[in-house]
Amino acid sequence: MGTMNFTDFTDFTTGLLVAIAIIVGIILLMAYIINVVFCAILFEVLGVKKGLAFIPIYNTYRLYKEYKGRVWKSNWGIVYIIVTVISFLLYVFLVITFLEFIPMLMTDVVNGVSAEDAILDIIPRLFLWLIVIMVLGVVSAVFNIILSIILYWPLMLTTARKVILVLYLIFGVSQIAGIMNITAENNPDLKSTVNLITIAITIVFIVVALYSAGDIRRQVQSGKKILHDKLDYSSLDSIQINEILESRKRCLVGDNNQVQYNNIQNMEYI
Repeated sequence: MGTMNFTDFTDFTTGLLVAIAIIVGIILLMAYIINVVFCAILFEVLGVKKGLAFIPIYNTYRLYKEYKGRVWKSNWGIVYIIVTVISFLLYVFLVITFLEFIPMLMTDVVNGVSAEDAILDIIPRLFLWLIVIMVLGVVSAVFNIILSIILYWPLMLTTARKVILVLYLIFGVSQIAGIMNITAENNPDLKSTVNLITIAITIVFIVVALYSAGDIRRQVQSGKKILHDKLDYSSLDSIQINEILESRKRCLVGDNNQVQYNNIQNMEYI
């Protein structure tokens, strides 16, 4: 078997980057479509113009903003924007590190250094970048868990749905699958099992989240549930606000004692 030369290595790296870009693009497109559908359903309930659901980042920010005074005391949308910026910086640092790593690795390989020795030689030179990536990664993971609870918990009207949310937080958001993959490097069967479980739970959660949003819309339209009004903070103190929100059991909607049809389509605003 011949040794990989500079040209072969360059072609391989270019092909790898293109493949990664295509996969990431497809994943982002699918995530965007799901996010738009999810937001559009809830915007209809909240009385927000559904067209705003097509604006990425703002659509999710708007959901957090609408939760303020209905479910949570604060506008968690501000935290969401900050975490989004942190996540973007994380990916930027990952790309920069990768682009720094490849030329160094190519140089060592061309000079006859084995791949393992080349990697061990490069890591100390990229130590600072790796520390920054780790810190941003931990911060992003922790706040993504918190934000996921803030966003989805008010929609989960049954215990079964809440269990699915918890499983999704453990496997899909906490990055536990990635950690287990690293620790189980010599156990391919365990890695495959963890990855399959993570994918399955993520798919099930997406279905449950969309169904839960649609279920809330159906129940509000039928009059079985009513959307909680936003509290008037100017007439309530902090203790009263917390008590009222806790009494609502952190749900976006509540039972309607007087069942009547709610025409939510005529209460749109910007």
